[in-house]
Amino acid sequence: MSIFGFIGTWTLALQWQHTFKANGIQNIAGILVAGMQGIYGDMFTSFYYLVTEFIGHYSWKKRRNDNGELVVDKKFGAKDVFLAIFFWTIGLGFLSYWMGGQKIVLDALTNGLSFTAQQRQVKGHLDGYYIWLLVDFLSFMLFISIGNQIVAFSYLGMFAQGLVGIMIWKKGKGQA
Repeated sequence: MSIFGFIGTWTLALQWQHTFKANGIQNIAGILVAGMQGIYGDMFTSFYYLVTEFIGHYSWKKRRNDNGELVVDKKFGAKDVFLAIFFWTIGLGFLSYWMGGQKIVLDALTNGLSFTAQQRQVKGHLDGYYIWLLVDFLSFMLFISIGNQIVAFSYLGMFAQGLVGIMIWKKGKGQA
């Protein structure tokens, strides 16, 4: 799971069109790991990611300019971001609570933010990266708190990759 997470995060930063395939494999592993550990919000988030990998692949194809560069929207969509975070966090928190999940508040918060970051990024918005940084830090805290150090530290690695991704996406020539 962690290896494909790193590959997917790095290739996303590089705006490689096939990043969605590597991320899809990581999402399948994420569904299995989170489900076995009772972190149901994270499990459903991984399923959501898996679905959005298809959307992202086709969205990015349409967002490329004549030179093949991804056209990145560098404006912060505050209204869209805050509404999505609010609804995803409450919805996933309720679902996790209903299923008897662990660490429900932290699980719901990381997943509400994750859904929002994924939605923004598959549509080519730079602000998704800033949300991912927060998600990676909170996910580190979540997995440390349940005793899964391997997954926890993989989130710190993805945090570092996210910082690089921001720099690359900011430099990009394509812009909406």
